[in-house]
Amino acid sequence: METLPFASLLTSKICHDLVSPASSIVTAFDFLTNDSDAATRATAMALLQSGVSELESKLLVLRYAMGPGGSRDSGTDVNEFRKLTEHCAHSVKPDVKFTTPIPEITRPQARLLLNVVMIALSALPRGGEVAISFQQSATELKVEFGCSGDRPKLRPETLSGLAGREPEDGWNARNIQPLFTRIAADEIGARLSHRGEGDDLTLVVSFPV
Repeated sequence: METLPFASLLTSKICHDLVSPASSIVTAFDFLTNDSDAATRATAMALLQSGVSELESKLLVLRYAMGPGGSRDSGTDVNEFRKLTEHCAHSVKPDVKFTTPIPEITRPQARLLLNVVMIALSALPRGGEVAISFQQSATELKVEFGCSGDRPKLRPETLSGLAGREPEDGWNARNIQPLFTRIAADEIGARLSHRGEGDDLTLVVSFPV
């Protein structure tokens, strides 16, 4: 894909992610600035707090996962990476947990992993859990994302994007992120794969050591 269409679609994807919490904030302010009863104002305040929290989480993740924050070739703070991963799951049904300690990883590696977290969460639209584990060997660092829940599944357009192929219906704001993930992996020599089906789906990222 040429640079300009790719940048346009990626920008559209980011805007799409931010529309919902931004709309909640605008709606809440509309209620608060008009004459409303106490119950309506209380509902508006709850909506405002929810929208602000969701917007903050998405901005933090997107800034790191798709912006310059994750491009510097330096070590990442483990606590920061854990918090960003938790932010990924802020407004979706599935939960995220780490089943092994997080080793020292670079910012480009953390950026790739955050993108894979988003893909793993999207495979569980009905809820469930993404369990993240790290396995270090002499030749590679393997990170596994075990998706458990109600029929986890990677959509065909997601699989196409991860393979670097254009989906059957073409590229759009909803399927461009897997392609970005593939590009981020290629840039640092990482391999993406997945295994399992039905209730047993695992995404795998392998980094050379």
